[in-house]
Amino acid sequence: VLQFARQEPTAKWVDDLNPTIRRATGLVRQYVHDRGGALELTLSDERLPLLMSPIGLEQVVINLVRNAAESDEGGVNVVVRTESDGGQAVLSVADDGRGIPADQRGRVLDPFYTTRLHEGGTGLGLSVVHGVVTDHGGVLSVDRVVGGGTRFEIRLPLQDDE
Repeated sequence: VLQFARQEPTAKWVDDLNPTIRRATGLVRQYVHDRGGALELTLSDERLPLLMSPIGLEQVVINLVRNAAESDEGGVNVVVRTESDGGQAVLSVADDGRGIPADQRGRVLDPFYTTRLHEGGTGLGLSVVHGVVTDHGGVLSVDRVVGGGTRFEIRLPLQDDE
């Protein structure tokens, strides 16, 4: 968070996105389960080489999955997926929770914006996600899932596999 607040670039090297995402989901799987939900992971069959900070992208996944798990008290199912699309790695985190109302979707990435102030939310999680994605030359979008829930999609530029 301090690095994000200072807007300092992080050290990066070319590495495969998939093992990083596998590690991150392993760290939050029990958290989702303890809240009554389930976590599904679907990784691309191909390598997704990125110029990346693995720790930064792990934090992105952890924040997105935790937010999803906390979005509904009844237990939320979360799907984390990676794939390749036209020179980009696509990382998505989707849930079947209550979703983000349209009037709030444009604000959820703002620092200190939270709907969970009474639960101790700081409003920094999604802002940090946005900062890390931007630092990686990526684009973050958020959409409502048909039938309920939210989907965050991150597009990151693929690198030559060295």
